[in-house]
Amino acid sequence: MIFGGSAAYESKRKHKLVAREINALTPATPKYVKWLELPITFNLLDHPESVPHPGRYPLVLDPIVRTIKLNRVLIDGGSGLNILFAKTLDDMKIPCSDLNRSSSPFHGVIPGTSAIPLGQISLPVTLGTRENFRTENISFEVADSKMAYHAIFERAALTKFMAIPYYTYMMLKLSGPNDIITMRGDVRWSYSCDQESCTLAENVQAKAERDGIRLTAATLQDEGEVPAKKAAKYGISTDQDTKKITPNSTHPTKTALIWT
Repeated sequence: MIFGGSAAYESKRKHKLVAREINALTPATPKYVKWLELPITFNLLDHPESVPHPGRYPLVLDPIVRTIKLNRVLIDGGSGLNILFAKTLDDMKIPCSDLNRSSSPFHGVIPGTSAIPLGQISLPVTLGTRENFRTENISFEVADSKMAYHAIFERAALTKFMAIPYYTYMMLKLSGPNDIITMRGDVRWSYSCDQESCTLAENVQAKAERDGIRLTAATLQDEGEVPAKKAAKYGISTDQDTKKITPNSTHPTKTALIWT
């Protein structure tokens, strides 16, 4: 789960206004959000040919961001930030100068750590087909992290589209101008992304452990608890001079070293 970002670190005054709005009495006239005209349902007609290990693998889709189809976009409705990774930004030929400044940390991309985004950017995202599609501007935090995905769509993006993911069938539905838009994932592609994510996480953890060991060893050596050179056996210093001798004259090829 990813949380934090600029919305979580707004001014105290802004937080008070938000809290007041949330805790206010229900208005007499309800305000409806857009795209509620068509009901969205899931039934046997949506059922794929097979559902191996339901819920085990992530929902990965291929929306169009700006003008480029990204085929590794993770749909994670439980988190609060939309993430676009720096390598994806570079592959899309979008310069860092297009980013808006952001200094608010977010948490959860790497468990137990926080990260400061490179910046924020708003990009048009298109879901659907040529015959039936919707485009919304989505705000992304740009993270300089190595991940198996091009981007992560969180609840902010899903809410903007009024989209509903269904992880059992590996699909996403939302209202479109002509009918319900349906986007399907591929369990084989999801499996590949999941395996790559696990490998990357293991590598990051292993590197962190190696760096920790090196730092501890360097600290102990600086404090004099670890000698710079390992002493030779029997207490003989390795800095002493040595001399080669022949213990047995009948075997001149056999020699030994003695310390002088």
